[in-house]
Amino acid sequence: MKKNSVITLCTMLIIHIYALSPLTAQTDAAAAQSQTQEILVEQTDSYIKRIEFTGLKKTKESYMQEQMKSFVGIKESALNLNAVETMLRAEGLFSEINVEIIRSGGEESVLSVTVKEKITFIPLPFVSYSNSGLMGGAFIMDMNAFGRKNNFILGGLFSADRISGMSAFSKPASSNFVPGFSASFSISKNSVTVRNTDDDEVYEYDCTALDAGISITEKLTKNLTARAGIKYSFRLVDTDLFNNLHQGAFNLSIDYAVKKWNGWYLLNSSVGFQEETAYTNENSFSESLLLRGTYQQPMFGRFRFILSGAALCSFNNHEMMYSSPRAVGASILPSKFRSEKMAAASLKLEAGLFRTKIGMFSLYGSYECAAAEDIDKENVYCHGAGGGAKFYMSKIAFPAFSFGLSYNLTKNYLQFAASIGVSL
Repeated sequence: MKKNSVITLCTMLIIHIYALSPLTAQTDAAAAQSQTQEILVEQTDSYIKRIEFTGLKKTKESYMQEQMKSFVGIKESALNLNAVETMLRAEGLFSEINVEIIRSGGEESVLSVTVKEKITFIPLPFVSYSNSGLMGGAFIMDMNAFGRKNNFILGGLFSADRISGMSAFSKPASSNFVPGFSASFSISKNSVTVRNTDDDEVYEYDCTALDAGISITEKLTKNLTARAGIKYSFRLVDTDLFNNLHQGAFNLSIDYAVKKWNGWYLLNSSVGFQEETAYTNENSFSESLLLRGTYQQPMFGRFRFILSGAALCSFNNHEMMYSSPRAVGASILPSKFRSEKMAAASLKLEAGLFRTKIGMFSLYGSYECAAAEDIDKENVYCHGAGGGAKFYMSKIAFPAFSFGLSYNLTKNYLQFAASIGVSL
């Protein structure tokens, strides 16, 4: 009896082992296949060996290789093609961009970049009309001088109360810790009218103005930029209100910016500050601090949401050197208002209506709040709404058209500006 039980038990054990053996074989086979796939993935995940450009004409390939060298040597699986296109769009030199990876076999791949360059050198006429009146002028501009994105501008503006000439040159900082620099010079003859926040004229005087400055720019990281510079200003006035003014100033600024291309816009979110210390021939020192920030977020592709703000605080500035509302991006304050303490914040929604080979047309609406120290040293708070239109050229590296309206609900007046040739 016991012998039969042992035989039965052995028989059942053999049958059970036999039944499990196919499953074990399948498991072993699956594990081997998984290991093979992992090895295959590792073998096909090649490195970017080099970058090849097609379509460069004026732009030097050596300049583009410098800007994009951070993409060389990284794994193909870690390469973000949108980041590559964003960097190319941020250069502002190309109207068409195509980026792809070409596998050359083995563990090496090539990043292929095909571009079509914008027109960057052009005589540019300029016309604008706003609350301040009609203004016109012309510039010779090169946004890609020497094929290395150096900027050069020479030209002049004229209106009923102003005639001016200006020139500037700038060289961008290199990504390999070679600093950039800029130099500018302007001279103008103006009939200066200063208004308060009620848009009432406060005083007027004639002035010949001269400004010259140089600065050095350093790209500390991919997103962080520092700038330091000096500036000389001279004001020759024909009035009993002020004496002639000589002023020397030192300024320092730091900006952090993140950019991203979403197919419609080059989204730019940034934060920064600028400090300036100045000294005049009247033996007085002044200090100014400007804080600014912008956040842009896409909404439904062709829509983008823009939140921006800035604040300016100055101490002991000469009144002729007060800033305009443009310093903090305030559009609801009079363009001829001047102050040394201002702040503004705005919320804007922009929609790209259509896009062609020529460019893109968009509409925007905004709501804005502003605070300022008025001419009589009283603090003023305003809010208002606005809207406008812009046309972005795709084949020319300059804005083409802009139009904007803003209504100050607190003070009950309208500000407007339209321009062709330069976007205001």
